[in-house]
Amino acid sequence: MTGFVDRHIQTISWVVLLLAFATFVVLLFGVPWSGYHYLKTATAEETAEAECKVGSCSLAVAGSELVVRPEDGAITVREGNVFATDQDSQGLIRFVDGSTANLEHNTAVALVRLRRPRFEVSEDVRRVEFRLEPTTRGTNANVRMGTTWEDTDYAVVTDLGRVRVMPESRARAELDASRMHVRVDEGAVEVESQGEVVVVHRDERTEVRVGSPPDEPREALENVIVGGSFDKPLDQVGWVYRAHIPGVPDDSGQDQPIWGERRVLEDDRSVLHIERTNSQNRPADVIFEKQLGELDVSGVAMIEVRGQVRVLDQSLPLGGERGTELPLILKLVYETENGEQYGWSTGFYTTEPGPDDPPDKYVLSSEYVNVKVPRGEWYSFSSGNLLDSQHPGSFESFGWPRPKNLLRLEIIASGHDYVSEVDDIAIWVK
Repeated sequence: MTGFVDRHIQTISWVVLLLAFATFVVLLFGVPWSGYHYLKTATAEETAEAECKVGSCSLAVAGSELVVRPEDGAITVREGNVFATDQDSQGLIRFVDGSTANLEHNTAVALVRLRRPRFEVSEDVRRVEFRLEPTTRGTNANVRMGTTWEDTDYAVVTDLGRVRVMPESRARAELDASRMHVRVDEGAVEVESQGEVVVVHRDERTEVRVGSPPDEPREALENVIVGGSFDKPLDQVGWVYRAHIPGVPDDSGQDQPIWGERRVLEDDRSVLHIERTNSQNRPADVIFEKQLGELDVSGVAMIEVRGQVRVLDQSLPLGGERGTELPLILKLVYETENGEQYGWSTGFYTTEPGPDDPPDKYVLSSEYVNVKVPRGEWYSFSSGNLLDSQHPGSFESFGWPRPKNLLRLEIIASGHDYVSEVDDIAIWVK
């Protein structure tokens, strides 16, 4: 062995020298570069604050579960914690930069990443990332997200895809086992699934279904009434007719008089025409009903009823002696979280009491939004946002709670003699 070393001593010396030089170069440039890279990429963990706004929420920390109530105020949460609501509670998480996550019922948020750059020279940004899922199987998770002007990477991860919320944006995500619905109220978000990304802007929405990329963005404002233009036969688009005559049970077996139909006018306009004449001062109601299939509106920001209406004749002034005998009524029936039902109604009239009518004989119901319309002329009606507590005629203005489900829309004519028409009836939801 010694002879081999003696014969190759020069080669070995050069190898050792080159390795030493390489090590010197690595130390000379590698250590500063590693240090520079660390300065640029190093992060520090941040915390956030969580509050239970309604009911009892839960916080999972290192295998333990704590109960959080509104009286506890803001509590500190960290990476790895899971903050959740049940069917009766709602919560809020507020991050360091001022961005938020509002948890509706049955919603769990697992905090994956709460990070900021450790050094000022860093080129990284603050990162907020959480995982969204329903608290219990078979329910929907709902979260409303809001960001500030700061350049924070705010992301929501689900089994169906990933949502990135851009700065100065407000959006909502609804998730169940097979579908994720994302709606943007302000700013923009990116929705990624199956390797494809769509950008959703203000007043737009998209859906992601299991195994599919996101849908192309669509307008967030959605009309939930099918067949409201009356361009097809009524029974083909779900309108059901019935008449109610006081003193005659609805299930009496008698053939119901037909006082309404789809009609095509001279200008080719298709309308719902309701007409009752020669009543001999006997009251009766006409009802056209449209079921909405218990449409969940617990997380929407707007519910608005719109339509084109026309009153051609009305025998009873105002709303008759009961206040509800009007030639045309639009009634939206909804159900609250606890199962109670309410009927929001707007009534249209054209006839005022005459000089010979006794004072206060004919009245208008205080439970209705009453609208006087010019006789024989089309009137464009809009209820405004029924969820806006400041808006006259909103649900809250009547002292009614927020809807959980929309059940049905009814088009009604009531009284003695009346002739009215409806076109382009719609319920817009956002």
